[in-house]
Amino acid sequence: MKTLLQNFPEGTNPWIDPVQNFSMLYKQAEDHLQQIVSLLSQQEEIEKIICFGNRASGEILMSCFATPSAQLTVHYFLLVITNGNERREHLLQDYVNAHFKGGKITLLSHRKETVENALKAGKPFFHLVYRHGKLLYATDGLLNHSSIGFTVPLSDTEQLRREYLIGYTLSKGFLRSAEDAWEKEDLRIAMFLLHQAMEQACNMLIGVYMHYRSELHNLGRLLDISLCFFASSDLYPRQRTGDELMFKILQSSYSEARYKQNFEVSYSEAKRILDEVAVFIDMVEMACLRKLNKAV
Repeated sequence: MKTLLQNFPEGTNPWIDPVQNFSMLYKQAEDHLQQIVSLLSQQEEIEKIICFGNRASGEILMSCFATPSAQLTVHYFLLVITNGNERREHLLQDYVNAHFKGGKITLLSHRKETVENALKAGKPFFHLVYRHGKLLYATDGLLNHSSIGFTVPLSDTEQLRREYLIGYTLSKGFLRSAEDAWEKEDLRIAMFLLHQAMEQACNMLIGVYMHYRSELHNLGRLLDISLCFFASSDLYPRQRTGDELMFKILQSSYSEARYKQNFEVSYSEAKRILDEVAVFIDMVEMACLRKLNKAV
């Protein structure tokens, strides 16, 4: 993830107000966000851009033995609403990945008709985003929600429990099948099933916490969405080089394990990934149950 970095010029005193130093970097990140919103608004068929989450973390170094510095990492979560006939989520995500220089953006996109129908049907995710999200762009130029006129519905706890049970059953079922395939050294099959197990667990987590039904298969994007409400340290490990390598193998197994003859994974690598996916599913199960119990 891109990080904003500030080295303090010689002669300045960074010890005076570290909060101000972070504020300067955060202002830079917000300026970068406005630039990407401006670029997105110039794309065809963009109706609204709403920020429904923002994660910021950083550190400041003040030392007699090193150049004082401050760094900030930001992650924005956007809902982009379009008025065309086709959903453009993947294209828009690729666009912001290439152009946003101030950190990271995770983007969800839906057609205007889909969003309006969801609001009429009382879908909690869209109601919560419309009521509490920060409207960054609108074609009518009115950056407020005063004209929306709706009431946030109460969440259907029983429906969430049903979705949790479906997700849990599928993720555990795929995991058991992956274990059987690994024991038989059918590693391609094992890896594909592990991808399916983790995908179902991610969808379950997002569904329970955000009331949102994802249609994504990309594990990286599913985990990025989860960062809207979960700490990165609680998710599937992908921070260290070795973790990232194993995650890339798992992520690529969705298509490559089935279609590419040169897809390779060792017995030990598959076991490590299997163990990590099992831990992830158990963590998701406990997190979802905590959330559901609070909703009662």
